[in-house]
Amino acid sequence: MIDHDVMERYLSESTLKMTAASKVNLENLLIKFFGLKPSIEFPDLTKKDLIEMYSQLNHTSTNSFITHKSKINDFAKWMYEQGYGSVQLLKDISDLQFSDINHNYLYDIYYFRDLQELWSIMEMVFEDRGSEFDTFRSAAILVWLGIDLNDLPDMLKSDLREDSMTIIHPVTKENVSIPNEFGWRDKIFQFLVDYKNANSCDTAKFGGRTVPYVQSQYLFRSYKSAHFTAAQLRNVSSSANRLAKEYKRVFQWNRIYLSGLYYRISQYEKEHGTIKDDMDMLEKFFVCNQKKDIQREVTYARKYNEYQEFKRCLDL
Repeated sequence: MIDHDVMERYLSESTLKMTAASKVNLENLLIKFFGLKPSIEFPDLTKKDLIEMYSQLNHTSTNSFITHKSKINDFAKWMYEQGYGSVQLLKDISDLQFSDINHNYLYDIYYFRDLQELWSIMEMVFEDRGSEFDTFRSAAILVWLGIDLNDLPDMLKSDLREDSMTIIHPVTKENVSIPNEFGWRDKIFQFLVDYKNANSCDTAKFGGRTVPYVQSQYLFRSYKSAHFTAAQLRNVSSSANRLAKEYKRVFQWNRIYLSGLYYRISQYEKEHGTIKDDMDMLEKFFVCNQKKDIQREVTYARKYNEYQEFKRCLDL
């Protein structure tokens, strides 16, 4: 635990450019991080301790880890200049890599190894809830299949082609396929069709009742809106997560999307071999806005490493 007076001195003397709000955020970050090992004094922290501390934090991307570590590193340097810590501690913090951290439990909470697991967990969480969470469940399935949440509001009911069991991407108009690895394709597609054709839904509002959907050409609608916005869709996960908390799971849109993306990459690699050095395939799977080749290569390498972490933690 860091002494309060020492913390205040650091915040006032730090060379980091900070607003009043960012100072509060940094203080909270440092208190939380070093509070993970309250019985160990700052100078006595080892690399093993640091790895255990980072393994308790919610860092499942290299970028968030690097950002966090840079702040810890700045504080450690200041502490060393004040006579606390050691050169070895500075070295241990500097040498710490994202790959050193145990992320297993985070993947067990936020990620889904395949569509079967996502489906099964949603069935468990929303058991006996009627159709109340069908909008969330439908959106989660489509996001896992690779449709960005921001594109879902444009999805028409007609984009679910019952005659050919085809899903049409609302923006690219490409076919989106449901994997049939576990023989669940028909069941999952039928769920989406039932949601599409439903005239009403259950709700916990108004004391619990069934309310009619507004007539709409769009797939995602409600009892009061004929066309959901991306923000409205994003918010439907809030009530879903209140139920999921009991099962120690979290539905987060980006991680649902990444779970599906990583699954598709793993299936491709099983058939065609690694895409690690295949720039064309990396570009196909990963979205990258960098214009310079070297920047794209760095981004692709980072994204591929995060995919590899997913595979390792979920034993794919």
